Amino acid sequence: MSTETSTTTSIPIETSLSPEAAQVVAENLQPTLTELIDLALTGKQLHWAVVGPRFKPVHEHLDELVDEHREYSDTVAEYMSTVGICPDGRAVRVAGDHTMDPVDAEFMDDAAVIDAMTARIKTVVTNIRERSGRVAAVDTAAEDLLIEVIRVLDKQLWMTSAQR
Repeated sequence: MSTETSTTTSIPIETSLSPEAAQVVAENLQPTLTELIDLALTGKQLHWAVVGPRFKPVHEHLDELVDEHREYSDTVAEYMSTVGICPDGRAVRVAGDHTMDPVDAEFMDDAAVIDAMTARIKTVVTNIRERSGRVAAVDTAAEDLLIEVIRVLDKQLWMTSAQR
């Protein structure tokens, strides 16, 4: 699966980024986009599959997480478009770039669901922390966006792990 992201278009997108800066931004925002989409999809799968004595609060909490993952994946994708980078949120791209093992398509105890979601959020926020440093020198707006996503995911990590 190709991990390239197009920074060119036959329809000119005016941007203040140099082509070199746009490439660095593309290389760091595209994986962020695919990870956020994957978090939303995984969260929804776990939302459907959770069972156990804490079913209802975990089920509802997962909906809140999914909503935020979807919101921020859209924000990241729209920023990419804004600076002339075509975002790729297709299922084939998300599946192809997937670095974490998928959750099983089976009912899961609420504690296992909390552990699975906690681990995934931690992995993604750690990855985004690394990316924010890489974009800092070329695009402070992209860095700021990633910092915002880090804040949201860190709060999710706290709120999710506290349910253990």
